[in-house]
Amino acid sequence: MALFTICAASPHRDVRPCAIIDAYSDEAAMLRAEAMRNDGDLPFLPEQAVLTVRRAARREITAFQQFMLLKPGTSPVSTDGGTGVRSHRLYLAFCEKLWRREIDFGQE
Repeated sequence: MALFTICAASPHRDVRPCAIIDAYSDEAAMLRAEAMRNDGDLPFLPEQAVLTVRRAARREITAFQQFMLLKPGTSPVSTDGGTGVRSHRLYLAFCEKLWRREIDFGQE
């Protein structure tokens, strides 16, 4: 299992990351990216945006881990006591901030 970055490009925006997902291969990551889009998990993307996937960079992974620590609970994937819903909302907020370039990656 590896972490992948979903990237999107549209006629008015250059290629930029918009989500981090886990998958077993590039093909599986692309299928998951399309499923997320079809399920409405990436509502901030323009309809004409073209999706691609690549292996996530260390700085992206670190930013994702730090962002997910903002959630109450003991782990980013905890599902008891309603924290699963909060985790999902926090994850979607991270994705939108990533797309809008509001995530600070710091020094590489």
